[in-house]
Amino acid sequence: MKKNRAKIVVILPAFNEELTISATISEVRHQLPTATIVVVDNSSTDKTHQVALEQSALVVTEHRRGKGYAVERGFEVASSMSADAIVLMDADFTYGVSAIGPAIELVTENGVDMVVGTRMPRQRSHENNEGEHFRFGHRIGNRFFTQIAKLLLPAGIDDVLSGWRVMSAPFVQSFPGGSKGFEIEAQLNSHAYSLKALVRNIEVDYFARPKGSSSKLNTYQDGLRILRTTLRNFRSERPFVAFSLLSTPWLVATLGLCYLPLKTYLETGLVPYLPRLVAGVGTFLIACLLWSSGIVLERIKEIKIQITLARYHAVRSALF
Repeated sequence: MKKNRAKIVVILPAFNEELTISATISEVRHQLPTATIVVVDNSSTDKTHQVALEQSALVVTEHRRGKGYAVERGFEVASSMSADAIVLMDADFTYGVSAIGPAIELVTENGVDMVVGTRMPRQRSHENNEGEHFRFGHRIGNRFFTQIAKLLLPAGIDDVLSGWRVMSAPFVQSFPGGSKGFEIEAQLNSHAYSLKALVRNIEVDYFARPKGSSSKLNTYQDGLRILRTTLRNFRSERPFVAFSLLSTPWLVATLGLCYLPLKTYLETGLVPYLPRLVAGVGTFLIACLLWSSGIVLERIKEIKIQITLARYHAVRSALF
């Protein structure tokens, strides 16, 4: 695909970002003058919608509150426009745009499915009183979730909660969705793992929010939601491993309960610890049920992946 013919769509999900949306659009347009900028207004109660229209962006409204819903709405718009590369950024004027060009080139010319921006804290030269780049809870949470994701679903992503991404059309159009809020990044990571997608990381500047604006991320509530989503994705994408791990404590309990009855029986021919033996048989059956469930779900997962891959390759063959 020729770079100068690639159709680029930039998605900016926004909720109450009237203080930052104009500057974000201006920076993106300066970097990508021919791209279509889509602002997904997530039912803002301020002037986000009006300011975005004044900046000549394409504005669509997603009435269901939550970043996940807004991103999926943006994906629908980008797909309807037959975009070749889809850029996803937050509308809070925190992400730098200088790396967008190289990231788009990786997608449109090198066959990369998703480029993820690794956030590198920076300070804007014209501002001396910026706030913190990451609140303490956000900083700890980001490290924690990055390590958990690398262990459970290793998709080759260095900054798993980064909201700066450039994705191919096949990747976006095969994305099943299903996220409500800030767990959308975890879902995108899971999709990349499922497809065995070609992922690249690229360093991007990350600035503190401008004075007067505030993060919509709730450290604990959204953190728990992201953790649940990550664990659910692990269960869905690696069911045999997940259920084998769940069966392990029951197998250990079986050994602990059955050791003494079996040892006594072999030595004396008697079973004086019958309740322990019955309990041990019960824990063994539970372990077997969990393990067999993992085998069945692994097969179901493989069928689901084949369906997703078929859609992915159908879109890819249409483009190339």
